[in-house]
Amino acid sequence: MQAITRTGLNSSGTTTDLARDLGDDIESATLGTDVEGFDHHYWRGADCVVVYDDQGVDHIEYLGGRVLDDWLAYVAHERGWDTIGQVAGLLVEADRRRKEGI
Repeated sequence: MQAITRTGLNSSGTTTDLARDLGDDIESATLGTDVEGFDHHYWRGADCVVVYDDQGVDHIEYLGGRVLDDWLAYVAHERGWDTIGQVAGLLVEADRRRKEGI
């Protein structure tokens, strides 16, 4: 028997399964804000991260099949993160499963 969550996702009902389903269903979300105040937003359909400043789009990084975690590590090394988005971890895991065929 499958449970139906408030978001309408079908799952076996475990917290792990629900989180996995949510990560798989997210098309785009904020990854976080770096220490310089730039917001990083992931767009799954384009497989890219769009970096915004207070003027608009500052940079677009097309991942080209690279895992999203590589971008988070790069920003951590080059600038550092001020805040991490609420679903960033779910996005990273879902992205890794898709790209590594897990």
